[in-house]
Amino acid sequence: MAKNELICLALVYHQQSYAYAMSEFLQSLGLNQWAHISKPSLYTALRRLEKEGCLNVNQVRVGEMPERKIYSITPLGIERFRKECRDGLISVDSGEDLFALALTFNTVLEPSESILALQERKRRLCSLHSELQEKLQKTQEHQVRHSEILCQMGMDVKELEIRATDECIELYQNDPEFFTVRLKKLYTGMMAQYA
Repeated sequence: MAKNELICLALVYHQQSYAYAMSEFLQSLGLNQWAHISKPSLYTALRRLEKEGCLNVNQVRVGEMPERKIYSITPLGIERFRKECRDGLISVDSGEDLFALALTFNTVLEPSESILALQERKRRLCSLHSELQEKLQKTQEHQVRHSEILCQMGMDVKELEIRATDECIELYQNDPEFFTVRLKKLYTGMMAQYA
């Protein structure tokens, strides 16, 4: 999964847009900082998605300005966005922040689909926690103190992630329209400011 593609698909899923407006929107959310997406990587991802048939591009001239490329999502792009969101919600790899990005932009999956993905994430996190617990026991047997500390730290992080996943499941169960209606409306309104 590629985080830049997930972000680009999310932005044009809500409303057709051009690259500069998308970049400004990401900057307003601070995503350029915590998701580490730069303008060049955004443009590269848009070109790649266009070549893959996930985005349509139309050239539009506004007044005396040079032509702009306006991106809109295709049916293939919607399917790819759904897959990226599902995969991101399941992801337990913290290196790319895919879970946080999928949770931030998931307005495409039905709540029941999101809950299933989050339950799978929880199962994987519990499995990783168990593996760390076994490693901790082995390091304690061999009295390798620094490894004990690292294993315990990893277990603490997994416990926190499990609790956060439970809270997300609860949010989807108690307020199913939060992501599919209200968040989508919020993003559409925010993107309109950059049109």
